Amino acid sequence: NSKASMYAKLLRTPEADLPSLTQQVEIKSIYMDRNNTNTVEEEKVDTYLIVQRLGGGNARKIACSKNLSHMKLVPWGGVAAHLNTTSKRVGRAFCFLPLPAETGLPIHVHGYFELSSNRRNIWFGDDMAGEGAIKANWNVALLQDVVSPCYKQLLMEARNSKSPNKYYSLF
Repeated sequence: NSKASMYAKLLRTPEADLPSLTQQVEIKSIYMDRNNTNTVEEEKVDTYLIVQRLGGGNARKIACSKNLSHMKLVPWGGVAAHLNTTSKRVGRAFCFLPLPAETGLPIHVHGYFELSSNRRNIWFGDDMAGEGAIKANWNVALLQDVVSPCYKQLLMEARNSKSPNKYYSLF
């Protein structure tokens, strides 16, 4: 079974050797402004610093647990910072698609989160039992063992940027 072999390999890989990727991505958009007499095209370039990784720690232990294999958990996630914006943006949470949740951080957070049945909220809570508690614990582990190291790496990469004000705005 390829799924079982993937989890076995994930479990035996040293944490320092788990894959991660840091990249800067430019997204070019063309905006058309039509007024009464002519159409004006304007190109806009948005630059993002993106860090993603497979995580270790408790997230890896939970994902690789044979008792939880039916949940198909993957300790993967990432963060993205919009580098060339002048406006202050509030980061959003993503689970393959944007969620209505804001992170309260100046970065976007993406992860293999467990979501509510309507896909609008990330599962959380301290007063749960059974599978609800497992989902809530998984999301905490994903934030601690995957997203936090990604955010740390993003800050380390951003400190080399030419704009100290942009670097400090990422805190």
